[in-house]
Amino acid sequence: MLAGLVLATLWVWGPSSIPPDPGPSFDDREAIVGNPVVDGSLPAVAAFERDYWHHIEDAGHFRPLASLLLRWDRRQGPDGRGSEPDWRRFRLTNVALHGLIVLLLGAAFIRLDRRQGVPVPWIGLGLLALHPVCADVVAWISGRTSLVSGLGAAVGILGATLLSRRSRAPGLSAAAVAFLACGLALLGKEDGVVLVPILAVLMGRVAGRRAGLGGLAGGLAALAVVAALRHEALGSALPSSPSAPLAGIPLFDRLSVGLAAWWRGLQELATPWATWPPSVQLADLQSSPGTWARAAALILVGLVATLVLIRRTTREVGRSRGQAAAGLLSLGAVGLAMAPLVQVVPAGELFAPRFLYQPLILGSYAAAALVAAGLSVLRSQGLRAAVQVGILLVCAAAVPDAAAVYTGRASFWRAHLPAHASDPRVWNDLGNAAREAGDLAEARAAFEHAVALDPDYSRPRTNLGTLALAAGDLIEAELQLRAAVAAGPDNPVARANLGNVLLRAEAYEEAVAEYGRAVALAPGRGAYHRGLGRALRGAGDREGARAALERALALDPGDERARVELERTGADR
Repeated sequence: MLAGLVLATLWVWGPSSIPPDPGPSFDDREAIVGNPVVDGSLPAVAAFERDYWHHIEDAGHFRPLASLLLRWDRRQGPDGRGSEPDWRRFRLTNVALHGLIVLLLGAAFIRLDRRQGVPVPWIGLGLLALHPVCADVVAWISGRTSLVSGLGAAVGILGATLLSRRSRAPGLSAAAVAFLACGLALLGKEDGVVLVPILAVLMGRVAGRRAGLGGLAGGLAALAVVAALRHEALGSALPSSPSAPLAGIPLFDRLSVGLAAWWRGLQELATPWATWPPSVQLADLQSSPGTWARAAALILVGLVATLVLIRRTTREVGRSRGQAAAGLLSLGAVGLAMAPLVQVVPAGELFAPRFLYQPLILGSYAAAALVAAGLSVLRSQGLRAAVQVGILLVCAAAVPDAAAVYTGRASFWRAHLPAHASDPRVWNDLGNAAREAGDLAEARAAFEHAVALDPDYSRPRTNLGTLALAAGDLIEAELQLRAAVAAGPDNPVARANLGNVLLRAEAYEEAVAEYGRAVALAPGRGAYHRGLGRALRGAGDREGARAALERALALDPGDERARVELERTGADR
């Protein structure tokens, strides 16, 4: 059964859902193209020394293992900095990681069945394997971070089942397993922190109190090591999202909005055949009444699920009792996995389906126990099994449509339009997708529509200025980019592009000021340092130009334009 489920996972997410020539979706291109860690311009160790988005703009993300896996995919594809990545290879690696997680979890559940007498939660594992909400992780290349974190969870759960009360040092063995699993998860994505207490509890139940204490110690050690690495690389041991949608809103209000967003996630889980926008925006909840009702509904569902599992635990015996107890612990793990993203601390995003991936991993037993409780009215065991198979078939049939959202950038943003047609961000990103496809007329129309929706939105004005600059219309480019800087003084792209216009107009002092501000806002983007070097050189500051160009090459050793500019600066002497 496990082999069949893994093969079904690979088939449904692979040949059935990946088109012959997929493109990048959402921020896939930004994560890969122009990233010196991913393209190999910097050594692999640089992934542990910088923000995941340092080449664009620091975001407080420390995810080195995800960067290194992207680097491996990039190196297997076409050579050369100017070549288009093999996007299909990245997608296939995501599918392989998802299949591996299903395999490892299935092996762990089989061991628990044989050792503890707890039946394998096939329906829970099947939902993880085949539910279309996983498209946000499996089909979206940048979902790699959640896959690495999930792999850490699967390794830890399987490792826990390999422990024994009779070993000479159960505490030491548990510590080693927890250190490896939690470290792997934390170096993929910050949500791996919830594994520390979960693995300790699991190890304690499987191999005794000493194993549980050892697992806790190993998890805390991994957390301390990753926090130290994070502090060394980013200057802070703790994640933060200063520009989070709910930053500055009182805690009680944040919790109500966060729970309401998770209610949408529960709806997505319950309706795999339905079409949902790829993410939840704050306007989705603020523009319609019922935020409190949705939050209360989620809490009520959790309480009912807990009562159902407690009832099964206390009234049934044998294997069913063990299954219900495992379901209760699994439900608690799901709640713990949700807690960091209920906006206790304002998160960088309100809600996205990838947030469901870790709860699906940890909630396999809870899902199986709740489904069993719901189907208990059916007396025929064969009929109950048929219903469960039917559920998985419905999920599998919905995967291609869900995965199609992530076929390219345009498909991703068009999927937002039905619910977010008045959102200027969606139109701006649709314009970016059209520009990448070479349709400049459609791109311009989308950017102008975004400006009409929000005249103070800086990015579409920046993009209009960039189009004018590419067409050689310096007057229009300068007008649009000055308006973009006025609307968004902290927009580094607008600043750098305005600096480029001023360079062409030989207004070197102004260009130095704009590029200098862009560098201050996004110090990891080598192209901005290169532009600053050109501006300083034009202004007669050769030493400053040399320092800026050397910094550009340090950030991206493969930048040949910066190398040529540096040689020219030296020749001027």
